[in-house]
Amino acid sequence: MTTDTPPAPADPRATVERVQRTMNAHDLDTFVACFAPDYASEQPAHPDRAFRGRDQIRHNWARLFASIPEPLAALLGAAGVGRPRGSSAPGRSLRRTGRCSTGAG
Repeated sequence: MTTDTPPAPADPRATVERVQRTMNAHDLDTFVACFAPDYASEQPAHPDRAFRGRDQIRHNWARLFASIPEPLAALLGAAGVGRPRGSSAPGRSLRRTGRCSTGAG
């Protein structure tokens, strides 16, 4: 099976940093490519907002990029899940803590 999703880096933090860079650059094509074609978004508190696929990611983020001229996504911290602290074993997930700001103070 082939996909146009870039292979995940061995370091999960690199994936989060790639998303952060493309978000801050308003690079919609590269941002959308960070997600698997069959990406599933689920919000347990808002189940009616669930969606699957890149088309909706593109739609949502195109609107955000147009309405927020200078977004700032900052990775404030990261911790591996399911491995010893400090390990960078490939194939593990990453729990992230971040902040997005519109720059409006």
